[in-house]
Amino acid sequence: MGTSNIDLYGATIGFSGRLRISGWTADTDLATRLRALRKLSDETKNHDLERDLYIEERKAERGIVLTQYWREGANGWRVFTYCLWIVVMGTYWVLSDYGRSFVRPIVALVLSVFAFYWIYVGALETPKPSTYPISRMQCEHMRLLTLFPL
Repeated sequence: MGTSNIDLYGATIGFSGRLRISGWTADTDLATRLRALRKLSDETKNHDLERDLYIEERKAERGIVLTQYWREGANGWRVFTYCLWIVVMGTYWVLSDYGRSFVRPIVALVLSVFAFYWIYVGALETPKPSTYPISRMQCEHMRLLTLFPL
């Protein structure tokens, strides 16, 4: 096919729609172009670019599908579930950058350890003996339930 002379290493590809929001478009031709570029990057064995183009293609499709739902007048439940899917994928992007880097998941893990610890400590607060009659043994037992001493 003549793809042996194409060098796509180091290329970054992105798009923005009419509102100039990165990753949102209603243009179906854009998804087709991204798919063609993805096929080309697969043929040249540029797997990193192929992965990035796949992600961009999914981003383009979310705007296209949402626009189609809007034009068709789809029922509210279908639109709600699709918007929920967009939120889930947005959260996945924030926490993991679609698997492109290990830094975001590590940071999210470290922050969640501290956050859940303080939530757990707040939920399992040791009752004060003056407000509730409790034995010393029961207090020590409650402290052992937590991962860290209070």
